[in-house]
Amino acid sequence: MSIFKSGFNSVKAEAKRQEEVKASMGKQLFRLFVKANDSEGVIIRFLNKEPVTFNEHSIQSGKKWINRLCVGENCPYCAKDNRASYKGAFLVWDYRKYEDKEGNKKESGLRLYVAGIKVLTQLMRLAERNGRKVGDKSKNDGLLRYTYQLDRDGTGTSTSYTLAKDEPCDKLSAEEVIAMLPEKLREDYDNIDDSNMEEVLEDIIMEQLKMTLGNSSSDDETDELFSKEEDEDTDDDDFVDVDEEEDEKPVVKKKKTTLGLKSNKSLKTSLKNKLKRNA
Repeated sequence: MSIFKSGFNSVKAEAKRQEEVKASMGKQLFRLFVKANDSEGVIIRFLNKEPVTFNEHSIQSGKKWINRLCVGENCPYCAKDNRASYKGAFLVWDYRKYEDKEGNKKESGLRLYVAGIKVLTQLMRLAERNGRKVGDKSKNDGLLRYTYQLDRDGTGTSTSYTLAKDEPCDKLSAEEVIAMLPEKLREDYDNIDDSNMEEVLEDIIMEQLKMTLGNSSSDDETDELFSKEEDEDTDDDDFVDVDEEEDEKPVVKKKKTTLGLKSNKSLKTSLKNKLKRNA
């Protein structure tokens, strides 16, 4: 594939591409990351019951790692011998606080949580223990019954994650889920109801992942949303052609805390305020 193009048709195509990127910026979700020095861990709650699974490339760009969706046949990254890794994605609510430009503390909010095979296996077991058989979407709520504390230990390929049940939580209504979406996403998915919620949430995840298709030269406008810290390397177990297990594994442990319960109350209050503003 040539690095050069000729004619005004290529100019029109690039102008259209840049406009599409700008239009999509308000619809993109940041990924959930846990820093190695985050001693308090992260409290999250899952919005969808099961992951959307896919293969993904990690491309090093300076001190960052850029995520790019693998398209399989004719994938430009596979052609460069960049191995794809197996991933699964959820929509989660991140309860961490941050300060905005005015100094007001706010919850981080909706995030795209992408995990490798080890963590996905642990999440599958948690869902089963919560009373729902894998693949049966009509019974129970699996991961939706609790908030979870996510801790990180180590750096690079020796990184491991600990998932612990936090507190029971009430099932979110379709109206509350809509209120959790960024404004521009809300405009596209205001048709969510209790009967189609899981399918619509999966569609949102897939559309988010499609934004990481990029191209072999990378799109600077969108890289920041899909990059990760330099020491958050992909575990070898995630690569699609690797079967052996590493020594480090995510551990599921029981940990008693009231942080999630308080966070659920604050989330309910936040959603009520959003619903009032949207009315």
